Parts: sequence; C-alpha cells; structure tokens
Amino acid sequence: MREILLLRHAEAMNAGPDGRDMERPLSVHGESQAHAAGDWLAAHGAEPDAVLCSPARRA
Repeated sequence: MREILLLRHAEAMNAGPDGRDMERPLSVHGESQAHAAGDWLAAHGAEPDAVLCSPARRA
C-alpha cells in the first residue's frame, strides 16, 4: 500500500527587517526538530519515491 507523508518545516526564525519570508532559516529548536523528524523517518524505513519541497530556506 502506498502512503503519503506530509511534513511541515520545523520552527523557523522570525522574518528579518526586510520581511523576506523565503530566506528565514530554522531556529536552533527547529534544527533539533528537523533532525528528530529525519531520525523518525529512518527508524520507520521511509524510502520516498518522490519529494515535493518548498524552495524556502527553512524547508
């Protein structure tokens, strides 16, 4: 059976004074969240056939 996994980016920093949303990086906590998500995917044997990903820096 095929599955769809939908993930949102982890916690990101607030937008800077220029307001450029696409350039917001992950926060320190967000980095930890992203690593935890990767660990979970690996532990569950996730082998995606395709990945659709935002071009935003935080994604």
